[in-house]
Amino acid sequence: MNTALPTTTKLFAIRKQSLAIIPGLLICLVIAATAFTLNGVHELKQFSPSIIAVINGIIIGNLIKLPPQTHAGTAFSSKVLVRVAVALLGIQISVNELLNFGAFHIAMTIFALVSSFIFIKTIGKLFGVDNKLAELIAAGTSICGAAAILGVNTATNAEDEDVAYAIGMVTIFGTLSMLLYPFIGKLLNLGGAQFGIWSGISIHEVAQVVGAVSGKDAATIHIATITKLTRVLMLAPLVTLIQFRRGSYKNNAKMPIPLFVVAFIIFIIIANIFTIPANIKFEIGKLSSFFLTVALAGMGLHTKFSAIGKMGIKPLLLALAGSLFISILGLALIEFIA
Repeated sequence: MNTALPTTTKLFAIRKQSLAIIPGLLICLVIAATAFTLNGVHELKQFSPSIIAVINGIIIGNLIKLPPQTHAGTAFSSKVLVRVAVALLGIQISVNELLNFGAFHIAMTIFALVSSFIFIKTIGKLFGVDNKLAELIAAGTSICGAAAILGVNTATNAEDEDVAYAIGMVTIFGTLSMLLYPFIGKLLNLGGAQFGIWSGISIHEVAQVVGAVSGKDAATIHIATITKLTRVLMLAPLVTLIQFRRGSYKNNAKMPIPLFVVAFIIFIIIANIFTIPANIKFEIGKLSSFFLTVALAGMGLHTKFSAIGKMGIKPLLLALAGSLFISILGLALIEFIA
């Protein structure tokens, strides 16, 4: 029996998929490189490369219709590279920082998550928004954006149009939060810990959280990432709860814990078992920042304003109300932080 043929076929498929990524990835790389160049201009120093990249991506994505051949690469950038970028941040986090985060901060984060989820579901019912769509918007807003929407939909089984709309909403309002938070933080004179926790507790996507704090010091980035990943880890119990409520849970169902969260934790363990030189940590940090900028370029390209009008004004108002609620609640909670 010839086993070489299946192996050759698999290698050919991998090569084909890899080549399909290149066109879109190159576009994201050019946008990212341009963002780093523009960041060197004095007038744009206040904007991090990641924020410049996402703005340029949104402009290009809505003004120019990119050919289908680029979709695989832009999706790879926005969905895969962002997880690599966040996972690499684990190298720079010590166990002491995790312990210092404390049970109080974890409880506060979970409280904000649960409160926002219940609020959005309740307001959705009052607005007359379809229950499944409201559930997806609630998950994306309160937990971790598109990843939460896709995870929760394994139990909700909503229509594809509902899933796409919910992802569009959390992408748009999460991106707006990422762009506005640094200015609001300065206006309110928030400290590093306060701004980091506020960003981590209320901005939708992991990439958007890291983007919002990317111009801050390392301690602020760390606490924002830890806060956000606390929310991400709540995805598994939420999906399980929804499955139980709908009577669709099976013993062999896989728990939707994102692999990049596992990788993030593994990197933390490695960094605390082995002594990693400061210069290597610095270079890894720069690599993480570059991947994040490329990822946000892809995310910007996928943010389409045309998706807003397809399902009427009520789901849009629901997503807006949910984003405002979790943001204001986050601000109220960080008043307890010195």
